[in-house]
Amino acid sequence: MRQVQQWAQRRWQEDLKTKLNGRSVGSKTWWTTLKQHQGLTSDDDVPPLHKPDGTVATKNKDKAEVLASFFSNKMSVPDPERPTPNVPALTNASLSTLTITIEDRSSLMKMPVPLNFLALRTTASRSLNFSNRATTVRDREGTAGPVRWARSIFMDGN
Repeated sequence: MRQVQQWAQRRWQEDLKTKLNGRSVGSKTWWTTLKQHQGLTSDDDVPPLHKPDGTVATKNKDKAEVLASFFSNKMSVPDPERPTPNVPALTNASLSTLTITIEDRSSLMKMPVPLNFLALRTTASRSLNFSNRATTVRDREGTAGPVRWARSIFMDGN
């Protein structure tokens, strides 16, 4: 991750040099770019947001909390026990069982994963059963359990 960040910073600096050394750069572009580089301008693209209590969020942290609250409410399921809708299949192929071993899990842990990647939280002793209607997790005894989601890939199911 650090290498990608350093590469992005070098690339940004090279692009900035190219932009400022060009013959077509005007004084407005030059001064605007200089102020942005010095941190004198705000890169705040999110307008002030209204909080549920009626106040206005102007700081980035407050705006992030308002948006997180808004989207978490939108993504919650009011009745998780309700059966899923029957969606017509787009293919005849199906994946009945996927078994993840400790070796698979170990190799996946070594792979770089984006920060916003959502993955199924499971243990190595469980198999994942996928169908058109729902996703369930079954342990070795065949007992079905709920699907739990986490912000990392294949964590222990504690």
